[in-house]
Amino acid sequence: MHIIADVFNTISAIANSKPGIWLIIRYYISYMLPSIELIVPASLLLATLYTLWSMAHHSELIAMQANGISIRLVLSIFLKTGIIFSIILLIAKETFIPDMAFWAYNFQRSNFKLSDNYGSVPISFMNDKDLRIWYIREFNPNNPKKIKGVKVTQERPNGSRELSIEAEHAEWLDGEWWFFSPVIQRFNENDSPIRKDAMLGTYISKSMDFNETPEDFLAIIRPPDAQTIFHMKRYLDKHSRLSGTMLAEKWTDFHSHLAAPWACFIVVTFAIPIGVKTGRQSMLFGILGALILFFCFYTVNQIGIFLAKSQLIMPCIGAWLSNTLFFVIGVLMYLLRKA
Repeated sequence: MHIIADVFNTISAIANSKPGIWLIIRYYISYMLPSIELIVPASLLLATLYTLWSMAHHSELIAMQANGISIRLVLSIFLKTGIIFSIILLIAKETFIPDMAFWAYNFQRSNFKLSDNYGSVPISFMNDKDLRIWYIREFNPNNPKKIKGVKVTQERPNGSRELSIEAEHAEWLDGEWWFFSPVIQRFNENDSPIRKDAMLGTYISKSMDFNETPEDFLAIIRPPDAQTIFHMKRYLDKHSRLSGTMLAEKWTDFHSHLAAPWACFIVVTFAIPIGVKTGRQSMLFGILGALILFFCFYTVNQIGIFLAKSQLIMPCIGAWLSNTLFFVIGVLMYLLRKA
């Protein structure tokens, strides 16, 4: 349904730009990749249900026990599989998925035309921790190491300016920002200008211990699906003076990003007892019961996120609420499976 809705929204733009079949395929693969955190748990749920129902229905579990194979050993394989898929999904969300999702975002923003320049945008970045503000007139997400029309203002703890650096062009080279032909304006404690230096060469940012990177600027314009834990944590570290509402929202997103992949493990914990118990019953009954729990799982997840972003509970509690609750439910169902 997700991809069908996007097709209806973008079909006219794709028809006008005619990007080619392979670019269209690449776009939809990249666009859909963030959705695997829902697709993989659902697939594991159904696969676990069917496998255990089949084994129980054909008395394979009883035969294993008769041959001295512990049922707990058999079921632990399913739990390990859930853990492995959770780790794989977590790694994928921290490596290639964000970049591919960001490519799809830029490709759509450029009207489905492949280009080295997806359109420069003006951005501002405030480093609350180090009291530094960046204004960039032209920032190209496809080439974030080269920025144009940049102004950096360093402030003092009392809010007055210490200095400002303006340059028409700056580049990220060897782990530092190089400002070309910058103008450096210094200010006194009363925020009044005292000295202005116009340099003809380059000015290296390590002279002022600037620690902002191109990834910090990219994080501002990346959509949530195209961000990693690294992006989120660096943003929070450098924006300590955000409002309470904004901090709650950002920290909730951070914990949600960590918690989401573990749904693979959680769904297996409650699929195991359902699959075993319905071995002598209709498989449809087990599927319906598991799907109800599955939708309840994500409903509770959204409720927890809403409460956390509304500052009614802590972000870590809201983001992990569904995982914790349904893990306990899965364990209790396993312990009571013979009842």
